[in-house]
Amino acid sequence: MLTHSYQFLSFLNILLGFTMLVLGAIEWQKRKKISAWLLFFVALFSWFVGIYRITI
Repeated sequence: MLTHSYQFLSFLNILLGFTMLVLGAIEWQKRKKISAWLLFFVALFSWFVGIYRITI
């Protein structure tokens, strides 16, 4: 943000989605279904935004 260069922001968003997916899988194994589903939806939204930003 200091350099006003946003070229890697989309890739970071996709990596954030992978992180949320792994955290969701861990929560699923702990039998915390509600938080796992929330993390899965956040991962999907993050991937959608990241891919959308790459294509525009």
